[in-house]
Amino acid sequence: MEYQFDNYEIAAVESHVSLHKPILTIKYTHVYVNAELLKSAPEMVYVQFLIDRAAKKMILRPCDKGEKEYVRLRTLNDVSAKPRHILSGEFSQRMFEFMQWDIKFRYRLSGTPVISNGVTHIAFDLNDFTKYELTEKGQAAAQKAYESRLKIIAEFGTTVEENSLNPLVSRFSEDTAIAVNDEEKSIDPDITEVNSQ
Repeated sequence: MEYQFDNYEIAAVESHVSLHKPILTIKYTHVYVNAELLKSAPEMVYVQFLIDRAAKKMILRPCDKGEKEYVRLRTLNDVSAKPRHILSGEFSQRMFEFMQWDIKFRYRLSGTPVISNGVTHIAFDLNDFTKYELTEKGQAAAQKAYESRLKIIAEFGTTVEENSLNPLVSRFSEDTAIAVNDEEKSIDPDITEVNSQ
């Protein structure tokens, strides 16, 4: 007699399986990746976070340092590059509001390497996450950040199509105002002589 397995569910028993997968962790204050993500895409130093809100998917796409909204994932040490803890401010706020997550937790997303046109990307399903409660200190930091932030717009940023039409950097690290005056000014020779004496 053959035993029927149709109604059985396959149970995931080992919890360390995800340690060998690319992981992205999102807290209300920071974002960071694991070393396995860096190993699975060694050429991935700078990335853009692409969000598909309708499908609740996110992709880390490699980019150059000069592109819009780039993020550096790793230290720049050639010998042993390590993941960075990235201060994520507005991004985390938007993500927590969009996903209706609790700021007292950190959320871990397991990613899948995807190759597109010979380039490795890391894809994440935002609905498939594991959450971990923060320590009291972590919860206090998240609460302080939550109270200090103003209401922000719901969009994460420009679309990929808009970016390809205008790939220039949208803002600089420091704002500088330069006054431009089209009028030509003549220099009075008498004033020049007085100032030079």
